[in-house]
Amino acid sequence: MLDSVPMVRFLDYTLDYLTGELLFRLPVDVSDAEFNPKVIVVDYETSDDVERNITAGGRVQAQILDDRVQIGSSFVSEGGAADRPNSRSNQVGVDIIADVTDRTQIRAEYAVTENDTDNGRQTSDAILAEITHIGDRASGEAFFRQEDEGFGLGQRNSNTSVTRRYGASGRYKLSQDDETGREKSGQTIEAQAYREENLGTGARRTTGDVEVVHRAGNYSVGGGLRVARDEIPGLADRESILATGRASYSLPKHGLTFQVAHEQPLGGEDEVSAFPQRTTLGVDKTFGNNITASVRHEFLDGLDQDSSNTTFGVSTTPWTGAALTASSDLLTADSGRRLGATVGLDQQIQINEKWSLSAGVRNRRVLDEEGVLIDVAPDAAVSPLEVNEDFVSAYIGAGFRDESLSASIRGETRQAGTGDETYILSSAIAREVSEKLSLAGASRFVVDERDSGADSTLLDVRLGSAWRPKDEGTVWLNRLDVSRQSIEGQSTTTKIVNNAAANTNISDRWQLSTNYGVKYNQTEINGLSLDSLTHLVGAETRFDVTEKIDLSLRAQVLANSDFSEAQYSVGPSIGVSPVKNVWVSLGYNFEGFRDDDFQAAEFSRQGAFLRFRVKFDQNTAQGLLRSISPSSSIEP
Repeated sequence: MLDSVPMVRFLDYTLDYLTGELLFRLPVDVSDAEFNPKVIVVDYETSDDVERNITAGGRVQAQILDDRVQIGSSFVSEGGAADRPNSRSNQVGVDIIADVTDRTQIRAEYAVTENDTDNGRQTSDAILAEITHIGDRASGEAFFRQEDEGFGLGQRNSNTSVTRRYGASGRYKLSQDDETGREKSGQTIEAQAYREENLGTGARRTTGDVEVVHRAGNYSVGGGLRVARDEIPGLADRESILATGRASYSLPKHGLTFQVAHEQPLGGEDEVSAFPQRTTLGVDKTFGNNITASVRHEFLDGLDQDSSNTTFGVSTTPWTGAALTASSDLLTADSGRRLGATVGLDQQIQINEKWSLSAGVRNRRVLDEEGVLIDVAPDAAVSPLEVNEDFVSAYIGAGFRDESLSASIRGETRQAGTGDETYILSSAIAREVSEKLSLAGASRFVVDERDSGADSTLLDVRLGSAWRPKDEGTVWLNRLDVSRQSIEGQSTTTKIVNNAAANTNISDRWQLSTNYGVKYNQTEINGLSLDSLTHLVGAETRFDVTEKIDLSLRAQVLANSDFSEAQYSVGPSIGVSPVKNVWVSLGYNFEGFRDDDFQAAEFSRQGAFLRFRVKFDQNTAQGLLRSISPSSSIEP
């Protein structure tokens, strides 16, 4: 449950949430002149366990030295993960940005994350330091980045973990900007050099390149030299030296953009796997305002790879609320050949002011395959080109919303070519019974049928209630979670958890909160039944020293059914409200414990902890949206 908050009375809490969607369509090219793809994520939904947990965070920052230095700190707490339900991850970071001059800036960041793993809790950190300068003709950057293994929350990418990177880049304009600030047709020189080090294996890659680019009207051309060297323990060093060239030409009136790029090894030096001989051809075409087509063909010829990849994609909005996408891919390599295609259709229908429907289907097929195709990037599948699997997925949902009631229901299915099938039925409802009483509930039922056996089912039900008087009365919160997971031939686990909390004001400056949680857990394995009952009891008192500073003392006990075995958590904290509607608290527990099923136990582990709270209401959200899109018209 939520902990107490200072007397400024911005008590905020979340019982549950309903799935919401926000769609954007922006007229952007599918890639830049260097063939780097531009991707806008429009709509994504999943029913992994992470989606049924709460992710929350906050940030506090201050400006000093005539606003030339900004110091800030951020915190994110993420519940659940796709492969580890009911887990908890936390991230705390501090950063500083200093404007040395109007054109030169220094930035430094340090962050620590704590994640659940198979070996228990893992703590990892990351550091970033960089200096940038942007001048009228010369610009440059120097940087240092390092990430420990396991750093990050759900967004972390495999190619940044256990890696140290440092280097510098620069750009010099051989032509001045005109009076409007737009760059004249002319040349620029661009150069960069950086090193990547694998902290786990000791392998290193050093890369440097220089390029001259000429831009004029609707076309641009560029050429240069790239050098790369791999140093891998136990193997001979590898080196690639390549001459690079690229060109692009656009016809805005016809909606066409043509692109070509080539990297040619010099003297047979193409040993670095990431830098083989490469030729890329591309065409982008827009048809009206609703259709975009893109074609890419790439030839690769290196020391340990010889392949060609072709992709073709079309996206369109054939009618209101619909999005149709179709793409195909052909990969040809020494080890094999594969032809695949993906087609998808999504439809959103607003029946009236209260009711809406949504449905969609997606089909992926490997049309032809010969041999065994080696993945382009086997460390992480990032596109259908690297996922050699047929599947069909579909969903249908309905939503209802009025002034006091919101509800939704959604059914999904995914059938893979391997024979695995997944079915999901989820629903949610929230009701404002009165100005004081709110109720909410959610449920999810998942069936996984595996071709290899070990079918499983999962049922989750969550019910919440809140009593929130607008005066100085006591606030009551309660949440009941019931779950049952069964894996065929292995185990069945049933868990019932209830969290309750109350918060009251003893005086204008003194606040008291209490919490009580109870958990029943039963596991059946091979005919053997094991069960347990656990209690959590806690209290916190908080006193406002000033309007912006408060002190508190918190104590909790986690015990078994008869309280014969217990663990304790106790410690003080100090809270500060630096700006309106923001509160941050730093505390320390002299003793501690951990239990992920009790919300009130989130800050009960031994050691230091940091908490953030930010008040969000319709006015706060309105201001945030206006800051993101100042030209939009947003009604409260």
